[in-house]
Amino acid sequence: MDRRNVDILSIGTYFPEEIRTNDWWSDNIVNVWAKNHAKTMDHIDTALYNGGLSDIETKVFSAIKVYADDPFNGAKKRYIADKSQKSSDMETMAIQNALKNAGIKAEQLDFILVQTTTPDNLFSTNAALVQTRLGASNSCFVQSTEGMCNAFLTQLQLAQGLIESEQAKYGVIVQSSMMSPYLVREDYMSSQFSDGAVAVVIGGSTTKNVLSMCHHSDGSIGNYANLGISDKHWYEDGKIQVYINETNTSQVIQGIKLAKEMVEKSLHLAQIEKNEINFFAGHQGIAWFREVTQSHAGLEKAKSYDTYPSCTSIIGGNIPLIIHDAMEAGVLKKDDLISCFTPAVGTIASSAVLRWKL
Repeated sequence: MDRRNVDILSIGTYFPEEIRTNDWWSDNIVNVWAKNHAKTMDHIDTALYNGGLSDIETKVFSAIKVYADDPFNGAKKRYIADKSQKSSDMETMAIQNALKNAGIKAEQLDFILVQTTTPDNLFSTNAALVQTRLGASNSCFVQSTEGMCNAFLTQLQLAQGLIESEQAKYGVIVQSSMMSPYLVREDYMSSQFSDGAVAVVIGGSTTKNVLSMCHHSDGSIGNYANLGISDKHWYEDGKIQVYINETNTSQVIQGIKLAKEMVEKSLHLAQIEKNEINFFAGHQGIAWFREVTQSHAGLEKAKSYDTYPSCTSIIGGNIPLIIHDAMEAGVLKKDDLISCFTPAVGTIASSAVLRWKL
């Protein structure tokens, strides 16, 4: 009897109707960003001129300089949810689109794994709300997961266990982000996120198409990006918003360092050479991040696809969105070998090698 293997059967997306372009921010706000951006460029120019930088620092600074004249750092538009929408609404619609693409009915789902930056409620899982709205069985296993930017690959690892142990035949993993209610218009970070959701239908296959996965965890650095109250616990008095902990920018450098280590580990586990990889799906939480991680991992010859200019970041859904849009654009082909890499605040990170069959 052939061993059952986990496989991706389809991807579906949902984005709100409102599109926010760069002209939504006033000239006064953008001018402040531009002055701060110019100071950063001066610092980078000085550092590059003086030398003594590590290879990673040189790559990062050189990549940032591409956007020297752009205070939006490559972002052109982002999607914004209606005030009446909740993250579970977006998750439901993304799953419905994915199920349609897979030719699978909601009643056939054995599990639903949901990750969101902003759940409808803190005590109850969005997954149960989604299960009811889809009309999935009450015996369907539902669970909220975490993982932030690394949600997709951690969910895929859990789904693999359910499928390959034959506890489930079909399931869906979904990642959503609804950051807009927590962004301050005057803050540069308000231009760097989209609201939306991406869903991936998971099933079984007689061929092995998820060739390897590996993971990394290191909580010693702390968080670079946060949703809460700066310098307080998230439940204390104050306005909850997205903020950056500037003292932990080393987490970004750590993520780049991990790209080489983890990509090479996943390739070794899959018994695949770098020159065999056709496509690199790298996290795009920052406009230049995919380029730098791909280069540092030694996969410069692989194809890639950047969703950041047209969508900015949707956190945990970035990787499946890149794969989906690259397939739609004809960049990603059937039987291509994909190297995936994504780090997340925490720090956690994952890498995988996939054989694409859609």
